[in-house]
Amino acid sequence: MHDVARDVAILIASKEEVGFKSFVRAGAELKGLLRGLQWEEYMRISLMRSRIDELPEGIMHCPNLLTLMMAENKELSEIKGWFFEETKGLRVLDLSNTAITRLPISLSNLLNLQVLCLRYCRFGKLGCLSPVGGLKQLESLDLSYNDDLCELPVELGELINLRSLNLTYTSSLAIVPHGIISRLAHLEELKMLGSFSKWEVGVKEEEARSSSNCTLAEVASLAELSCLCLHIADLDRFPQDYARLKSLEKLKKFHLYIYQSEYEMYAYTLSLGFTSDSFRRTVLIGCIPITRWVNMILQQTTQIALFHSKGLRTLDEFGNLPSVQKIHLFYCNDMECVFSAREAPATWLKNHVVHSTSFPRMENLTRLLVRECDRVEHVFAGTQSMLQDDVLPRLQSLSFENLKNMRSIWAMGLVGTFKNLAHLDFQCCTVLKKNALSSEQIKGGLPNLVELSVGSCYEIEEIISDVADNEGLLPKLRELRLYKLPELVRICGGNGELPLPQLDWHSLQEISVHKCPKLNKLLPLQRGAQGAPSLREVRGEKEWWETLDWDEDDDIKAYFQPFFIEERAQWDSFGEAT
Repeated sequence: MHDVARDVAILIASKEEVGFKSFVRAGAELKGLLRGLQWEEYMRISLMRSRIDELPEGIMHCPNLLTLMMAENKELSEIKGWFFEETKGLRVLDLSNTAITRLPISLSNLLNLQVLCLRYCRFGKLGCLSPVGGLKQLESLDLSYNDDLCELPVELGELINLRSLNLTYTSSLAIVPHGIISRLAHLEELKMLGSFSKWEVGVKEEEARSSSNCTLAEVASLAELSCLCLHIADLDRFPQDYARLKSLEKLKKFHLYIYQSEYEMYAYTLSLGFTSDSFRRTVLIGCIPITRWVNMILQQTTQIALFHSKGLRTLDEFGNLPSVQKIHLFYCNDMECVFSAREAPATWLKNHVVHSTSFPRMENLTRLLVRECDRVEHVFAGTQSMLQDDVLPRLQSLSFENLKNMRSIWAMGLVGTFKNLAHLDFQCCTVLKKNALSSEQIKGGLPNLVELSVGSCYEIEEIISDVADNEGLLPKLRELRLYKLPELVRICGGNGELPLPQLDWHSLQEISVHKCPKLNKLLPLQRGAQGAPSLREVRGEKEWWETLDWDEDDDIKAYFQPFFIEERAQWDSFGEAT
């Protein structure tokens, strides 16, 4: 709810007029039962989800009515033209998710209306929204999810006091007449994701005035704007005067989806769960080259999703991204590693961001997801001398999904530290032949790892390899989840020269093992059962548990037996039946 709607609701709720009351029948069966209602007695009326198919004939005499909520009466298809003649005090009107296709002409009499909600309606015909132009005091207008809305009425530009305009997922909207947006001088919130995207951009002012559609320059001219959500598809005509992008700096919140229209559904799917209030500045970019103006946007962003990004070799190409907290990479098939210090070709540098000579600083990054980037082999490549003492110091979650060539986090010879990493996940990394983690690379480098998950890596034989001793080896690990690892032989492997050491797992509380038929030992434990004093659950198939090798130590088996919980996996991380 925008602040406008919230403020009005609080104001109305605080009013206590003697002799007036509320009529609330939300969810009641009121079909055909409204004719006897004494409308004039009420200040607030809520008839949401009441299966109302028609309203009483004639004028509704409600001189004291402040709020009328009629949402989700899906059979209500018409409001007579004179219905609102005597409701001039109305402040809030909600007709969302009804079958109404045209607003009554009497709506323009609601000179005190401040909030109008028309979500999930079907205003497709030209002129069906024209009465809105008479609502001079309107501050919040919600037209989101109107699939039939093709053109905004020019009368919308008359709403000089409008502070919030929501056009989210009005997917058929193709015409926003030039000059409408710029006339809404007090607009604070503009939401147009999944909506109009054919902005007239990159043109001179005199050309813009003759344009048929709205321009991005109009949006940039809104001095009071604090929240902006847009889809930009006409990339070839994006403004080349990058100074206009500086208008983003004043925004408290922005969500920009930049991709060609034919990828609409794909981008929508990726964005589900991606945008949230906890990430105030979000950019989703797909199927376009990462040029300088794109990088200028990313410098101000807290949450980034890149899919099918053409020519993107590593994230180093963006330079430092001090504000970014979350990065998702999908189908970036020119990328071989996520971070690298390799020199970029001069021909590439000519048109792209200046290449960094060391790992970029992303000191606020908390989550990194790399999915289906077919050429990625490592997260980090380069030389040890270019690593800071603490790589990505605030990183908490690191996930790899469906990477065909993923071999390790660190390229050969590199060792780094993730001091705050708590969650590490490998899924469908099919060429991890021997190990997911090397003891040399993680010892002391994952001091706060809490959860480790490895699944659908069909050739992996060990989870941690080359273990010589227990010092600094995942001291805070609480959950270990392993599934669909048909070649997994052991959780920890030795260095080939010495016997496999017995280890301490002081913090480990839960182990989950599914479809790992060759794993015949639970854990190498130091001091027997005392090596895992916090363990409380071991989940897996009964057949697997009964074939475990306990090295003829019946005491250890007896100790762990009460913790076993028989469980058969039903789904893997990609929702496939197992």
